[in-house]
Parts: sequence; C-alpha cells; structure tokens
Amino acid sequence: MYCDCFHLSLRIIYFVCFNMVLRFKSGVFYTYNNSSEEKIMKLVGHVEVTKGYEHWKKIFLSHESKRKEYGIETVFTGKQADNHSIVHVCLEVQSMDNLQEFMKDPENGKVFIEAGVKIETQIMVPIIE
Repeated sequence: MYCDCFHLSLRIIYFVCFNMVLRFKSGVFYTYNNSSEEKIMKLVGHVEVTKGYEHWKKIFLSHESKRKEYGIETVFTGKQADNHSIVHVCLEVQSMDNLQEFMKDPENGKVFIEAGVKIETQIMVPIIE
C-alpha cells in the first residue's frame, strides 16, 4: 500500500539555495545543481504535528538509525515556544543523492504518518556556508 504522504502530486514545495533548487513532488526530492561540487549542507525546517511533540520526538528518535544509513545526521530538534505542535529540526546531509533515496523509500512515508506529521505544512531550507 502506498502512503498517503506520497500522494502529493498537486503539492509542490520549492526550496532555493544559491544555485540549487530542490523540488518535493510525489514523495521525491529532485535536485538541480549548477555546481559540479556537491557540498555537505544543513537543512533547517519546521512542520506541524498532530499527535504532539513528545510523540513526534519518540518516533523521530526511533528512526535515527535509518537516517544515518542515508548519511543524514540530526543537529537539533525542538518545539516552538509559543506553539508546541510546530516542530523545528536541523539535519546535516552528506549527499543530496542519499536524501533523494531516503525520501523515495515508502517506509519513511509511513513513519511520517505514524509521527503525526502534516506533510503539507513542512518547510525545509537548505543552508550552505
């Protein structure tokens, strides 16, 4: 069974960072990079969760080893001070190709649903130095 969060064909989220554009459509990140040099980057973002921060954090931490398999490290997580249903994260990504593969895996979509992530509210901004 295909996860609902991967049926986002009408929802497109654009991220722009210098000469790189990431597009999230139908559960897949596509990268366009004018530079031949791939940089380690951080992704800073936030998303609304429906089951509370503590539930989200428990599921998020239980999925840490899967992210590490793809070269994705957690820098920090936290909840917004004035709205505890908004979660903020910073992730370090070793390879944009690995991130694409991670996002293609339907099992990861199931984890988003289990954690109560409202995927349509997710904003991720790539940051490089």
